[in-house]
Amino acid sequence: MKKLTYLLIAVLTISLSGCSIFQGGDKSFEGVIKYTIDYEGDIDEETLAQAPTGATEYYKGTKVRKDQESMMYTVGVISDNETDENIVLMDIPMMGEKVAYKQSAEDKAEADAMIEENKPDYTETGETKEILGYTCKKVDVTMGDNIFPLYYTNEINIAGSPNESGQFPGIEGVILEYTVAQQGMVMKFTATEVKKQKLNETMFGVPEDYTMKTAEEMEAMFGM
Repeated sequence: MKKLTYLLIAVLTISLSGCSIFQGGDKSFEGVIKYTIDYEGDIDEETLAQAPTGATEYYKGTKVRKDQESMMYTVGVISDNETDENIVLMDIPMMGEKVAYKQSAEDKAEADAMIEENKPDYTETGETKEILGYTCKKVDVTMGDNIFPLYYTNEINIAGSPNESGQFPGIEGVILEYTVAQQGMVMKFTATEVKKQKLNETMFGVPEDYTMKTAEEMEAMFGM
């Protein structure tokens, strides 16, 4: 099962860094947060053409969905803090596939262990800056030999620990700007819109035109 766990870690990290799982409540934020993704460093044109250019997060109650699109694929992860479930959605036109996979308890335990093992170090800087009208605190994030800035705000009401199941556990706020390094790429995520709005429950379910896959089918699909 470790092969699938590594695949899911890659999906959760590359497309949905900083995943915000939260406890909800009547006063919790419901709506959409959009990000652009910029790339730094020496990246060849073919890789850049396939790389995602933006991400969108949807929040409702105890549920969150994060989508990311590129010219080659669309990946989404739906999480529910109440049921402690993650569902991965993949739309890959070049393969003619729209598939979904529900993360098992074993997968989640392995993924949580890997996230904890690779947990970055944080240094509070005391600096702030405004992003989309929200005051954000700056943290320097150390990942291996790299140090990247991260900005988070406590002015968007998401209860609980919003980043415990993501790449930045311990950050107690909504992250509006951050940088990650993955597979030789340096990716900078910057929030471009925070919009409060009512969302339909169907946003957090598996669409009818997606096929549920088992762990074995997912591994075969990706040649693992």
